[in-house]
Amino acid sequence: MQAAHLNPRSYPCDSRACLATASLSGSGRSLEIFPDPQGSAPSGRSRLRAGTPAVTQAATQAATPSGLGGTNVAKGGIRQAIFFDLHGILVQPWTDREDYARPRFYEGALEALHRIDSRRMDIFIATNQPGVADGRLRERDFKRFQEAVLQAFEAQQLPLRKFYACLYHPKGKGRWRKESVFRKPNIGMFKMAEQEFDLNLRRSWIIGDTSSDVLAGSRAGLGTIVINTGEAGRDGEYIAGAHFREPNFDTAIRRISKYEVSLTR
Repeated sequence: MQAAHLNPRSYPCDSRACLATASLSGSGRSLEIFPDPQGSAPSGRSRLRAGTPAVTQAATQAATPSGLGGTNVAKGGIRQAIFFDLHGILVQPWTDREDYARPRFYEGALEALHRIDSRRMDIFIATNQPGVADGRLRERDFKRFQEAVLQAFEAQQLPLRKFYACLYHPKGKGRWRKESVFRKPNIGMFKMAEQEFDLNLRRSWIIGDTSSDVLAGSRAGLGTIVINTGEAGRDGEYIAGAHFREPNFDTAIRRISKYEVSLTR
């Protein structure tokens, strides 16, 4: 069976696919937003809510996560990746529009990314950003925020491959009230990255702070890490157990590095 390719331009929003992306390259920044104002909100669809228990406390032993597939890369692409959310992970929670547009990074979070071996592992942001949909933010607020994040990565000379963000929400307002295959815990962002960059998702990771981050990673076959900042996996929206729990983003990156080294022994 031929795999479906998730080109956002080919999916109207009422088909549940809306995405904003940005990337850094040698020629500068590129930003794409794929809204479809003509799309209508889906009707009769329930959210993929699985219950109320929070993310379970994950074992901290270096057991092989089933989603990582050991050292076998034959069933996927040739590149590994680390995906992570932003608020509660890399960036501190925001209080108002001005605070949102000037992201405050957790101490040491950006510096931690320098430990990733970029020769074989790509860095991606994969984030739900519902503030526009629920009316707390304007679209230009998101663009300012995204630009500030890209500037921070440039200043640190970090090779961010792509910034994926879903701005839509099934309970949003106006044209932003839409479900999307790209909204976690759906896996559209990961599948698009897999297709665009020849990734092996079963040898890749996600670092998150919510049950939707962990559930999305599990569904996509990623190794999953929940950290004790932000929601700390206790939002209670979905039932999802991470492979590992770590205190913060820095220790999560160290966990990944330690695990990857163990596979070479």
